[in-house]
Amino acid sequence: MKSMSIILSLIVISASLAYGKVPPRESRAACEGKPENSPCAFISPKGQERGTCVYTPDRKYFACRPERGDRPGEKPGPGRDRGAGQKYSIEQAVSDSAQLNTISFAALSFMSSGLCEISFLPPGKHASYFGFQYMRDVRGGAAGHGQNFVPRTANIMLSILSAPQRQMLIDLAVQQKDKIKEFALMRFPLLVSISDYAGGTLPAGKTRLSRDKIVSHSGSLYALDGELSYERAQGFGKVIDTLTRAQESELAGLKELPYDRWPDKGEQLDKRRFDHDIHVAVMTYASELFSWITGDLEKDVYFTPERTAAYFGAYWTKAAPMKAVRTKDYQISTALTGDSGARFLEMLDKGQRSLITGLVRQQKPYLTEMVDIRRGIASELRKIAKGKTADREKVMALSRRFGELDGEITFLYADAFTRIRQSLTASQANDAVRLRNISQYPCRGAYIYAEPSSVPETGDISMFFQ
Repeated sequence: MKSMSIILSLIVISASLAYGKVPPRESRAACEGKPENSPCAFISPKGQERGTCVYTPDRKYFACRPERGDRPGEKPGPGRDRGAGQKYSIEQAVSDSAQLNTISFAALSFMSSGLCEISFLPPGKHASYFGFQYMRDVRGGAAGHGQNFVPRTANIMLSILSAPQRQMLIDLAVQQKDKIKEFALMRFPLLVSISDYAGGTLPAGKTRLSRDKIVSHSGSLYALDGELSYERAQGFGKVIDTLTRAQESELAGLKELPYDRWPDKGEQLDKRRFDHDIHVAVMTYASELFSWITGDLEKDVYFTPERTAAYFGAYWTKAAPMKAVRTKDYQISTALTGDSGARFLEMLDKGQRSLITGLVRQQKPYLTEMVDIRRGIASELRKIAKGKTADREKVMALSRRFGELDGEITFLYADAFTRIRQSLTASQANDAVRLRNISQYPCRGAYIYAEPSSVPETGDISMFFQ
């Protein structure tokens, strides 16, 4: 019945366009300022719709006509994948369609997550202004989401560097080790508060989360992220300043080379020589240095749709099988977020679904400002790559504001997801667990980035409630 109602909804919208009736407001808004026949997307009561901007036959209205699937023998519709891979850009990352998929997937993950699951965070998700995310998504493609992408990239970079240049990265890792861990630990007051709120375990006399405290704490967290980013750029700048012409030529030759033609250099560092955290940091730095040198400002600004409000278990949903399989060739499906998010939306009733679709509109001004801020930070840091001086205080101030905006979005998600979670029927909850399909991979304690840990002490978290 549910699939039949979706089909009927599409028929009604398409019929409106075909016979001159007034198309829904959302479909008209999706095409404002766009040329005819351009791809479009909008949110209907049934979720996300994709289509093409067209006029009604009487030319009175210009709106998004939903696709009904490509029939055999037809050319793919605008924006459809023709086998060359998805077109990634910052515009795509913050588009309503990408965000709806990402939010829905995060909500699905949160329905069966505890503190352990939501604490998991890949190491490269902080200080992310060096173009690595773009390189992973675009140049790496499907392989970019595999376990081997970071080490392969890092080992290429390390193979090009001299011993003194490698030592610069090692020294940077030693310098930043404690701050990197501090960033992970600073997330826990937010993580514990969100987990307790969802579970109904509130401090005495408190009834809900404190938006102001979440926003403030997130601002402080990302001020630290700004400090790490600035220091990292300085460290990378020192390496870049010492590159020889031969090294620059080798990197230039790799710049446009497809990932499947990148050389496999093998392990360049002896892990036994390093503390684990230092080794992880150096490998992260080497892969980011490679993407920074071979990239540009637009690639630095880019971030994945899931980059914001990373407190709801989505990373664990993707990583749990990878952690269990432990093979360098394991790859996360690039369709997982979109497919699972869409299926989760279909499982919800109208009221529950509206809580998720409403988030797309509510967070939009925050996301828009975050893109501007990322551009400001990335532009400042890029000065260092060019041998110029960057404004540390500007980076810090912008980073704090970025964190405040991330806190605003985090609060919105935590409130909406908790309301959905507490309203799920037993049948819906069971269906969500089956759809997530990772219950065979238990999560115990907590994670400091991607490493198992006991739950760290957070002190009194009652201030995060009101």
